[in-house]
Amino acid sequence: MTFRQDSDISIPYDKFEPIDENTAEDEIWTWEKVQENVSKKKKPVLQFVSDCTTPSKREDYIKELSKHINVTIFGKCNKRACSKECEANEIDQHMFYLAFENSICNNYITEKFWRLKKLIVPIVMNREIYQNSDTQDSFIAASDFKSPVELALFLKNLSVNREEYLKYFAWTQKYKKTNPVLIDLCELCQIAWSEEKYTVNNLVKWWETDAKCIDDYGTQLIPHQNRSNCPNNDKVKALPHFARDCCKYDNPERLNNFQEQYLKTSGDYLQSYKYFHPYRNEIKEILKCSDKVMKNVTKTAKSLFKKDNSHLLCTHIRRTDFLEDLMLESKVERTDFLEDLMLESKVEFVQPAIEFALKFLMNKSHEHISLMLFGDDHKFIKENITLSHLSFDHVYLLNSTTRGEDFCLAVNYCDSMIMTASGSTFSWWISYLMPKNSTIFYNTQVSDTADFSKDTFDYDYFLPEWIRLTASNGTVNKKFGF
Repeated sequence: MTFRQDSDISIPYDKFEPIDENTAEDEIWTWEKVQENVSKKKKPVLQFVSDCTTPSKREDYIKELSKHINVTIFGKCNKRACSKECEANEIDQHMFYLAFENSICNNYITEKFWRLKKLIVPIVMNREIYQNSDTQDSFIAASDFKSPVELALFLKNLSVNREEYLKYFAWTQKYKKTNPVLIDLCELCQIAWSEEKYTVNNLVKWWETDAKCIDDYGTQLIPHQNRSNCPNNDKVKALPHFARDCCKYDNPERLNNFQEQYLKTSGDYLQSYKYFHPYRNEIKEILKCSDKVMKNVTKTAKSLFKKDNSHLLCTHIRRTDFLEDLMLESKVERTDFLEDLMLESKVEFVQPAIEFALKFLMNKSHEHISLMLFGDDHKFIKENITLSHLSFDHVYLLNSTTRGEDFCLAVNYCDSMIMTASGSTFSWWISYLMPKNSTIFYNTQVSDTADFSKDTFDYDYFLPEWIRLTASNGTVNKKFGF
């Protein structure tokens, strides 16, 4: 009597039980309730784990995955306890659950997977283990993706597409939300009283070999660690310290000093313009907005600006996902990792930065200046930014149909830019793709807890001609040097 389906009596950790005419109402999820619960989910990936070193090497995969999407981890391995109440609350808030087993063996599907009955989408390691599951469309499998990066990208896209995300809960309309009785006592009693003998000639072989367990499976799912695809070690030079800081430039020319045929790096993001700056013109051509998008952008610009030919100062606002980010998690919850969180646009910087930029541009002989505000929080703009005392020719609030149109309009129509949330790659790329003579201002404080020059590298992340602004006591000043 085990969880294995080839046992005399198979007792799985749980299973789906179909809804029938005798099913009570409290055993069924209504679709309205499913939609209501799903609408409350604002965080990405969750895991409860206390077994830190496993035969499946799930910990290796999770470590790599967490570089590309936030993974909230509770349990002994992360020294974060979570009560039953806490667990229920976290499941309600998260979209995906890492149902990675400590061993990858036939039919070994534990309560981790069955947390899906609490309305969270499980992510498993190997789809083949779940082939006999009643529904294949209720979970996501890491084995379906080429790498943790690809899985993270899929999860991010699914996080913002609620219609597609809801499809993973189609099972709620066919199966009960309650747990069925898993042990058939009558069958057990019948076997106990039966004269028929049940024997296993080699119990060790049946339990271990026939289980077809796959050791180090998590490691095998990480491309650069898949040794079957790697050359011999004597031809490989590992460079664990190359480009380890996300935004600090590490000159690739130093890689020419090694004689090995292959170099294996573990660089994180390589998020410095210096890696690609010599190809800026080519990049602009590659990222040129499509004719279809530009047609809509031109129409919007004509309607918004009419015949205004003044110098256009653009100010980008980014708040919503930096306050409660699907990838970075809530600032309220992650008090232990606040240094990792990007600073949102704050009125303490936005208001004086606009005033500083206006004065700066006027001193540069721009007599007629207009302001355009755009971004993800129009309510914040309307309630907090005061402009009546400033001598702008016109003030515009951009309300495009898509972020792509926002992006293309800013690149093609803005003359100057204020990056009020400097951790936003959206505003960074707008600034980078604007004409070379554009004036760019940015907030030197990028993260929540530190000046950006202390925890990242201004001189590698921001172009030297961009103007560094520091807010203090209600005013903004230009910052010199690094």
